[in-house]
Amino acid sequence: MQAGVEGVNVARDLVRSVSSRSNDTALWYDDGDASWSYQRLGAEAGAVASWLLDRGVQPGDRVVLLMGSWPEHVAAWYGILAAGAVVVDVNYIVQDEEWRYVLHDSEPTAIVGGAPFRERLDPLATEAGAVPVLWAESCGRGWPDHAEVPLHPVGRGSDDLAVIAYTSGTTGLPKGVMHTHGKIDGQLDLLADVQGYRAGDVLYQAIPLFALPGYLPLVASATRAGAAVFLADRFDAAGLSRASRRFDFTYLTLSAPMLDAIMRLPEHEQPVFPALRLLTAGGAPLQPEIRARFEALVGVPVSQGYGMTEMLGVLVADYEGDAPWGSCGRVRPLGSRVFVVLDDDDTPLGADEVGEFAVHRSCVMAGYWRRPDLYAEQFTGDWFRTGDIGKVDAAGYVFVLDRKKDVIIRGGFNIYSAEIERVLSEHAAVAEATVVGAPDERLGEVPVAFIVPRDPTCDTDELAEELLSVTGARLGSLKTPTWIRVVDADDLPRNALRKVQKRELRDSLRASV
Repeated sequence: MQAGVEGVNVARDLVRSVSSRSNDTALWYDDGDASWSYQRLGAEAGAVASWLLDRGVQPGDRVVLLMGSWPEHVAAWYGILAAGAVVVDVNYIVQDEEWRYVLHDSEPTAIVGGAPFRERLDPLATEAGAVPVLWAESCGRGWPDHAEVPLHPVGRGSDDLAVIAYTSGTTGLPKGVMHTHGKIDGQLDLLADVQGYRAGDVLYQAIPLFALPGYLPLVASATRAGAAVFLADRFDAAGLSRASRRFDFTYLTLSAPMLDAIMRLPEHEQPVFPALRLLTAGGAPLQPEIRARFEALVGVPVSQGYGMTEMLGVLVADYEGDAPWGSCGRVRPLGSRVFVVLDDDDTPLGADEVGEFAVHRSCVMAGYWRRPDLYAEQFTGDWFRTGDIGKVDAAGYVFVLDRKKDVIIRGGFNIYSAEIERVLSEHAAVAEATVVGAPDERLGEVPVAFIVPRDPTCDTDELAEELLSVTGARLGSLKTPTWIRVVDADDLPRNALRKVQKRELRDSLRASV
């Protein structure tokens, strides 16, 4: 492949680790029974870059990446960047219609895919104009028919596009969130400061690799540090426990439902983490009892955070583990003035006043792909309106109360689902609580709740009645759910991070009226 000046190309991180940690393990896979060294990862990334350049891919061209959590996924990510192209990492969980839209919207010059998706992806690639596809045939095999070539990233500037991450919005159509090499490089610098990864660390990765807020703090950060990542195809509490007895994991990032699944294991089957330094949890507020029990198990504070694809990753985090119940931490770096709460008239609000979170332009994406109008609409001056409602207390702790579109307006009064969810989650019998608005002829909307019980064999009617009584006593009739439905965790619509998709719940409720 062509050699080039590294510039700020994010792929230079892999080049440096190949140079300094050549024989060290970069990736564990197949339940930890197989691995790639940094030398192997660099060679496979070089093969991807060479294949792309041989097919005329130019700097700035989009390349779709559609693959599970295989080591080839990581190699492809760096290979695409090294060729100067733009990574379009696609959610493999969604249906073909969304894949078709992403291919139409991004107009890729090439595709790198995993063989399990061939039957679905081949016809879409043909529809998109016979786009060439480089297939990874099986996990860990790499690209044996393509020569291993040293990785030489082509030169890219700070403002050159590196990644387009598609995320669903209020329109229902995915939006292409654009991030540049410079912004990603800066985010990785910040993560290095707060996470402190170093060579010899082993990170556990159960979040799908297409999720940029999960990829950067884990795989990309580990690659920059020369650390190793354990790639799990999917989260399995018993599997993590087995792996914890073979690998000294130093960093974990899990969702709240994952923590609960771990705590459900029999005591003798629970994982052990003698080397753990940092654990982050997201997806839903942690019940205080679960947080305390898990911290006792792992021996380090459980850090929560707040972020979104438009912000690259986490802007607010509780790395010290001392945030009060309901808070996701403080703005990072501490003391920075990049985060405000605005009212409907764009006026900054004071401590404990509820409004919409806004983030400074310097901390967010370069734009929405081919949607400059939508990008401009979300700004008030230099402040990007996130669509999240919440408050910041006098000590600087951030509390997320709701998505703006999820606020329940009952008879003209605003109700924030997070407040009700926290009360429900504090009950010892509740593993997870989700509150949304249901249509009501008289009041417009009323709050309703979906509860995942800690004991699946419980009397669901009895639990629902008890929870209605508790919320009524603590929150009053206005905020008490009209009804509570006890469900299995898998009955709720979720995204790749296992976060409940409230829009789908609301849509199903409206359709049933």
